[in-house]
Amino acid sequence: MTREPNWAGGELLVASSQWKRLGTATALILMASFIMSSTSTTQAARPIRFGVYSPPAPESGMDPVLSLEQTLGTSLGVVHLYQAWGDGAHSEFHPEWLAAAATGGRRVLLTWEPWSSSGSAKQPRYRLRRIVSGAFDGYVRQWAQVLAAYGAPVYLRPMHEMNANWYP
Repeated sequence: MTREPNWAGGELLVASSQWKRLGTATALILMASFIMSSTSTTQAARPIRFGVYSPPAPESGMDPVLSLEQTLGTSLGVVHLYQAWGDGAHSEFHPEWLAAAATGGRRVLLTWEPWSSSGSAKQPRYRLRRIVSGAFDGYVRQWAQVLAAYGAPVYLRPMHEMNANWYP
C-alpha cells in the first residue's frame, strides 16, 4: 500500500498494481458469476445490449451509428439520444427520430432533460420544485400519451443528473 494525494488535498491508500489487478480480476469474476447465475434454465436469457450516443444520430440520420457498427463488426442494441424540454421544436416528440434509432431491432434510450440546452445551469424555470408543483404536467402528460401511442419500447431516462450543479 502506498499513500497518494487525492483531488481534495487529502491522501488515499492505494494498493500496489498487483493488488489492483487481483481486485479487477475478482470484480470481473463476480460480475460474470452474477450474470450467469441470474439466468435460469427455465427462463430464457435476456440479451445484454451494448449501445451508443453518436450525434447527430438519429436526428440527422443514422450514418454515425451505421459507421460505428461497421467498424466494430457488430450491431448495436441501443441508440441513445438527448431531448431537452425547453429547446423549441427540438423539445417536441419526433417519432421519426425514434423510428430511425430503432431500425435493425435496436432499442431507444431517451434522456429527457428539463432544461434549455442553450442556457446556463441557472434556469429557475426548470427547478424541481416547479416540476413537482405541476408547472409542466401538461407537457409531461402529452409526452406520456405520444410515447404510449408510439407503440415500441423506449427506455426513458428523465432528469439524469439531479445531483449535479451543471443542470438546473
